[in-house]
Amino acid sequence: ELIDKDYKKITLAKAADQLNFNKNYLSNLVKTESGQTFTQLVNQRKLMKAQLLLKTTQLPIQEIALSVGFSNKTYFYDKYKETFGHGPKVERNFKS
Repeated sequence: ELIDKDYKKITLAKAADQLNFNKNYLSNLVKTESGQTFTQLVNQRKLMKAQLLLKTTQLPIQEIALSVGFSNKTYFYDKYKETFGHGPKVERNFKS
């Protein structure tokens, strides 16, 4: 829930603080319950939002990356391709 609400700038430390958990405990709990790391879950949420924006807006890809919380364009492109099997430019072309 915290990730969904604050995915743009949430960190493990902030989440642990808000939930009154030790950071390492929360990290292990997230991994055990979801099978993914905290960072993987946050990135997944960011990428899902980016995919939606690519399909429904004409915003530049760089602007979409920044708006969902990715400050590094290369990292965004790499993670997008890793997650969806194609880059964001291809996603935009699927729309038409």
